[in-house]
Formats: sequence, structure tokens, C-alpha cells
Amino acid sequence: FEEFVRAAIHAYYGFLEVEHAAWAERRAGEPHLHVTGETPEMAAVFAEVRGAILEEIARGGPTADPDFLASACIAIAREVGDRMLERRPIDTQAAADFAVTMIISGLHGLPKARG
Repeated sequence: FEEFVRAAIHAYYGFLEVEHAAWAERRAGEPHLHVTGETPEMAAVFAEVRGAILEEIARGGPTADPDFLASACIAIAREVGDRMLERRPIDTQAAADFAVTMIISGLHGLPKARG
């Protein structure tokens, strides 16, 4: 499960860094906007993350509530990613290490999934 989380967050932060650089070229000097809302893409990401968590649970992985765990993983990744983009230089490795450690360490204190 940790390798899945690590790979997913590294890929997401790499994407954010590239997208931010492209945006910054077009809008030099403007602050990067932080906009939230539910989109079909966000629903698809939730479904994919939840599905991966369910697969890990079936293999004996974390036994936390899959809906809450998927939501928490996505929230941590988004919020840390937003802060990463505000820093110079952008450090995807440090941000990913922090987010993965928060998620994996937090699993130890979670209640078991509902049957």
C-alpha cells in the first residue's frame, strides 16, 4: 500500500509542478489561484483511490474505512501539493515524503473498517 501511495503522490506532484510552470509562463507575477469544487475528474480520482484501497484491504492491507481513507489521502495530497506550489524552489520530493509519511503513519491509529 505504501508503494502505491508513494507512486501516486509522486506522479501527482510531478503533474502539479509541470502544470504550474506552464501556468506561470502565461501569467508571470500573478498568484496561483486555489479553487475547489467537485468535478467528474475528481469523482473519478476518488473512485480510483477507493478502489485501490479496497484491493489492498482484500490483500490484507490497511483495514480502515475505505471512503474515509480515500478522502483523507486525497485531501492530504491536494493541500500539501498546493503549499508545495507556493514555495521556491518547488520541492516535489520533500512534499511527497511528507504526505506519504502522514498517510502511512496515520494508518496505525485508525479504527478498523466497518463490516
